[in-house]
Amino acid sequence: MFGPAVAVTLLSIPPLLLIKYLNYKSNKLSNTLQQEVNKDQFKYMFVTHKNRLCSPHLNTRLICGTNCSYLYLKNILNLINQAQESVCVAMYHLSLDDIYHAILNAHNRGVHVRVIADLVMLTTFGNRVNKLFSKDVPAKAPKIRFGLMHHKFMLIDQKNATNAKVLYGSLNYTVNALINNWEFVLLTNSAHIVKRFSDEFEFLWDNENFAYLGTSNVEIQDASSTEV
Repeated sequence: MFGPAVAVTLLSIPPLLLIKYLNYKSNKLSNTLQQEVNKDQFKYMFVTHKNRLCSPHLNTRLICGTNCSYLYLKNILNLINQAQESVCVAMYHLSLDDIYHAILNAHNRGVHVRVIADLVMLTTFGNRVNKLFSKDVPAKAPKIRFGLMHHKFMLIDQKNATNAKVLYGSLNYTVNALINNWEFVLLTNSAHIVKRFSDEFEFLWDNENFAYLGTSNVEIQDASSTEV
């Protein structure tokens, strides 16, 4: 651990001073490591025209590189699968079966799951929010068709200081968004960003203009073939 010269120097230090010195060095190292753990982290995912080549990978489960659409999907699934306390999703359109199953599995293992969807997109063929609600996953949407609930973000363990994360950007949870569109997503554990999105989710969830699916105010049906 120490060279000969350092060892001789340490042996010449009175025991109490040596203990204090070693404790100081230990605490300094511990604080440095904790700062690294608490350091804000940012991970970016961009979908471009090149991702059209990744279309088969969503079925074959093969990853072609660091920008592969299936890798992006896996990143999203891993977030949901690693959630310990809560998953809060505000998503304009959700039709990917993999994400549907990951959210449902989180709910079934006791994670507090809530979903906010767009009223218009609930009527779109393939929307999976209706299915989640039919499996007792709490889900809300605007009561009236006045503007769109166009958010696209997900909070993981929002109240857990160690594990809280938010994933946000332009990406809908659809196949088209992963392979055909120009999109971006940002994942971060930054506390102030997580809090801002958490505040927004709670504002929407408690807003009187939003209601649970299945109420007389929110109509649920599969009518359109629109995909985004």
